[in-house]
Amino acid sequence: MKHRKLETYLKFGILILGIPILLFTCEKKEEEQTTEGNFKTVEINDALEFLNLNNQGIVNKTITEDSYLVSVSDNAVQEEITNSDELLTIFPATTIYDHHYSRILFLEIDNEIQSVIFSMVSDENSTDEVFSGDVLITDLSGDFLYGYKVLNGILNSEYISSSQIGIGELMTSAKTNPDCPDCPFSACSYCGELDEIVIIVERGRPPVNYVVISDIFDQGNGSGVNSWDAGASGGSSGTVATPSSDPCDKINSLGTDIEFKNKMNDLKNSTGLNYEKGYYIGLEGDNVYTPIDGNASEQYIDINPQSPIAGFLHSHFGMGDSIFSPGDIVGLYELYNYDLIQNTDTFIFSVVTPQDTAYTIVIDNADEFSNFGNTNLSSQESFNTWFSAYTLEYMTLISSGENQITAREIALLKALEDSGLILTKGSSNFDSWEKLNLNRNNGIVNGDCN
Repeated sequence: MKHRKLETYLKFGILILGIPILLFTCEKKEEEQTTEGNFKTVEINDALEFLNLNNQGIVNKTITEDSYLVSVSDNAVQEEITNSDELLTIFPATTIYDHHYSRILFLEIDNEIQSVIFSMVSDENSTDEVFSGDVLITDLSGDFLYGYKVLNGILNSEYISSSQIGIGELMTSAKTNPDCPDCPFSACSYCGELDEIVIIVERGRPPVNYVVISDIFDQGNGSGVNSWDAGASGGSSGTVATPSSDPCDKINSLGTDIEFKNKMNDLKNSTGLNYEKGYYIGLEGDNVYTPIDGNASEQYIDINPQSPIAGFLHSHFGMGDSIFSPGDIVGLYELYNYDLIQNTDTFIFSVVTPQDTAYTIVIDNADEFSNFGNTNLSSQESFNTWFSAYTLEYMTLISSGENQITAREIALLKALEDSGLILTKGSSNFDSWEKLNLNRNNGIVNGDCN
C-alpha cells in the first residue's frame, strides 16, 4: 500500500456520546493499561455462604416477608471479565419487580466480597441481540447504588441519587415520566423509596456495550479496562467461562474453524476489487462476523466498532502490501488502547493480500504490546522513526536481491521485535498456520505457534 503521513490514515473523532471513532487504514490511554484489576473471583460455594449468612438462607427458597429480593436460584454461573483471568460469579434472582431481568453479581475486591443485584429492564428498542432500556444496580436490600440508561447497547446516561451529587457537577432533573417527574426510570415503581434522582449528563467515560466493572462495584482505584458482557434482555449463555491464557491456542484452532476459513476465502476472492473488505468478529454476538467495506480506490477501512470486538479480518487490494502494513499495526494498537478488544488472549487480527498471502497476529503479551505502542506508535514523531527503520530494512533487502514477500516478512519481524505480538502465516486454504521467526542470519523460520 502507498504510505502517507500518519495523520492521513489514522484520525480520531468524538461522537456526541463520546464514542471514539477510529479511521483505520492499511497505510500506514490516558495511562498504561493493566490486564488485572484489584479483584478476584468469588468461588460459588463462598458466594452461597455469603448469601445465606447475610440473607437467612434464601438460596433456592421464596421469601414471604416484605423484601426487595424475592428469590435466588442456586443455578450459578461464572462469566468472563475482559482483560483478566478472573471470573464474575452470578446467581439468577427475582426481585419484587418480577418483570426485571435480575442477577446477583459477586466479586472479591481488595480482599472483601462485594455483591450487587444487577437488573435490566428492556424498552421497545431492545432486541434479542442488543439491549436498550434501564439498568438498576442495588444492594441485596434493594437500596439504590447505580443506575444507567442504555440505548442500542450503548451506556449513555447515569442516574445518581441526589445525596451523591457534588457542587459544580453538570446535571439535569429527570423528566422521563410525567407521572413521576422526580424518578428517572421509565416506570415510576422502579424508584420505590429512593431519594430524588438526577441524571449526570456528562461523566467523562466512553459509553460501551460491555459494562465496566468499576461502574458496577465499589472498586476503589480499579482501572476501566475490565468489563463484563451483560448480554441483551434475555441474558447470557449460562455456561461457566474458561478463558484461555495462551493465544497460540486460538491460532492452532483456526485451521478447523469453518466460519473463519469461509470469511478468509471471501476476502481472498475480493483482493481483485478496488476497495478493501473486512469483518468484525463478535460485534453482534459470539462468533458472528459483521461485514464492513472500504470506499472505492481508498487503501483503508473506516473502523468504528460500537463495542469491543473479538477480532478483525480484512483484505488488501491492487498494489497493497503483501503483509500487514505499518498502518495496520497502528490500527491494532489503537483498538487495544481504546479498550475495543474483548480479550487480548484470544483476539485475532488477520489480512489477506493480492499476492496470495495471508497472515494473522495475536497478542502474546499485552503489557509488552502497550509499551511497544507507547514508544513507537503513539505520536507522529515516534511513528516516523519506526516507519523509517522498517522501510530502510525492506529497501535494503530488495536491493540485495530478496523477493518482495520475504523482504516484507523480514522487515516486519524486525520492526515488531519486543512488541508482544506473534506473527503467523497461513496456508493457501487457511488449514494451517505457522509462527514466523527470524534466525541469526535474519532468515525466516517457520514453526509452531507454541
